[in-house]
Amino acid sequence: GKYWWQFDGSNDYLALSAPLFQMSDDHWVITGINFATAPASPQAFMSPSHANASDHAALLGIDTSGKIFAEWKAVTGGLVYLTSAANKAGAPCVVSTFKTGNTKILRVNGVQEGVNSTPQTVTTASTVGYIGSYDGASLYFGGASHASIGGKGTITPSDLLTLERFVGQMSGVSI
Repeated sequence: GKYWWQFDGSNDYLALSAPLFQMSDDHWVITGINFATAPASPQAFMSPSHANASDHAALLGIDTSGKIFAEWKAVTGGLVYLTSAANKAGAPCVVSTFKTGNTKILRVNGVQEGVNSTPQTVTTASTVGYIGSYDGASLYFGGASHASIGGKGTITPSDLLTLERFVGQMSGVSI
């Protein structure tokens, strides 16, 4: 079968030793997830850049309708929020986000679900990132996290699709 980390939605998470990238950098994140039902409150399956205990720079999660969301937070408190079109509960999916310049994009299973090109003065990530939680103390993810990869810099559409297919193979998703 496929390997994964199982999160119980109450206290499981992984902490990264440092942020994957700064929010001002061009960056990308691809991860495979699976969750059974829409949660009663929002859950974070990844917070790749976390500013401090009361704030975040970026967040990937699931809202209460089972839709995938991605957000980038500005220094002034402004928020770019992108969401998938439909409930993704009950089947594995590959979630991709990337930022190039001011453009931020959310993709699910290789399909673009949201885009925003609002310029932001972004929050600086000064501490760790998290998998399975917003901050290691809240918004715990209740589901399976498969392969997760990310990087600093620009990614071409063909390279993004290749990596989405790679994560999909490791997550049980055909893209």
